[in-house]
Amino acid sequence: KDEWYEKLHQEAKVAIKAQEKEAEADAIKNGDAISKLQKVKNALVEIITRLTDQASLLTNQLENMMVQIVNLEELSFCSTPLDLDMKQQVQGVLNLIDLVKRASAKSGSTGDDIKDNPE
Repeated sequence: KDEWYEKLHQEAKVAIKAQEKEAEADAIKNGDAISKLQKVKNALVEIITRLTDQASLLTNQLENMMVQIVNLEELSFCSTPLDLDMKQQVQGVLNLIDLVKRASAKSGSTGDDIKDNPE
């Protein structure tokens, strides 16, 4: 009876050691995967931040263009207004940038939120 128990106990110890080694290897793999995902997330945050900055600059430039177009029309000695198609294109881009800004604001996430959350 004691011999059987001792053998069973040894087998259990060996099985537990094997499971511990497997769990340790899995933890290392998961840590590597998490590290890679964190790097990707940080890169995406950087890209989104740059795109947001560029969108703001474009918005300002396009708004200035619209003001200049209106000013040119008011100062123009010609009876024909400036190209309506150009105005519509500029307005379309402004609308698109506005939609992107709203979607970003609606999501509630910012680059800082993402960076501060290491999950």
